[in-house]
Amino acid sequence: MRRRRKKLKIFANTILRLTPYVLVLGGASCFVVSSFKGMITDNLTNDSILKFVNERETDIEIPEEESTVVFEEETQESVEENVEESTLESTVDYPETVELEKEEHISSELLDSGYEFLNIDFSGLKEVNADTCAWITIDGTNINYPIVRGDDNEYYLKHNIYGESSSSGTLFVDYRNNSLENSTYDLSDFTIVYGHHMVGGQMLAQICNYKSQSYYDEHPYAVIYTPDGYAYKASFFAGVIIDGDDETAVFTSDFVDADMYDNYIDNIKENSTFESQVPIEYGDKVIALVTCSYETNDSRYVLYAKLEKQLINTIEYGDNRVLNK
Repeated sequence: MRRRRKKLKIFANTILRLTPYVLVLGGASCFVVSSFKGMITDNLTNDSILKFVNERETDIEIPEEESTVVFEEETQESVEENVEESTLESTVDYPETVELEKEEHISSELLDSGYEFLNIDFSGLKEVNADTCAWITIDGTNINYPIVRGDDNEYYLKHNIYGESSSSGTLFVDYRNNSLENSTYDLSDFTIVYGHHMVGGQMLAQICNYKSQSYYDEHPYAVIYTPDGYAYKASFFAGVIIDGDDETAVFTSDFVDADMYDNYIDNIKENSTFESQVPIEYGDKVIALVTCSYETNDSRYVLYAKLEKQLINTIEYGDNRVLNK
């Protein structure tokens, strides 16, 4: 009995001594089992996710980080290229709009009739006075003069073609009109030319003779030469006595439409001192010669003519005839 108690005591002591080790080993075992279980769980989770992704691969696109960066770089390059192209476009010199060439009717009526044109030396006249823009002649009269266009309507009332003081002055175009040197389609609708009524029938004094029908019948047109090598047949269609103080009656330049033009022409013809069969319509260019008349202290006589550009000299080339300037 005593021996049995002693064995139990030894066994108990041994158990007590081993208990700490058993506890340590137990804790370690739990840790290992727990970790192993966690690994299994993690692996199961990852496998499930991968399996889900694989099954849904066609429905879900996962952007890769690299492709995003490349896309941003390409976008930046594209923007820069667009900016460069835009800059290039803004510096390109595009051709100007080309206007259709305006047609100018040129008649050979006087040339064909055998009219003897004057040979006007415009180069020499320009050297004498750069304001020279035309020359006018009316056959059978004293009217055979140069025409100038200045910066106002005062200077050439008291200066001749040489710029010298003169009571006779010089025939001159109203400075508000286009010059007679322009092409026909660039002329004012009405070009006003002023000249003194001088004793002895000088300057424009003789246009007052158009108050008589017979005088008109004998001198139905003038010829106006221009520096471009052409001439105008100026066919008279009306002569009117007006009040010189009425600026609107003296100066008329351009018309905004055919109705205004036609009404003005009709009014001129109704008050004309002679009758003419010269046809005239909207678009025709008119020259008006203005001088003093003596019905009243400030009366003016205005002689109106339709302008038709003429050939004055030609060279024959087979069936074609061209201008020889």
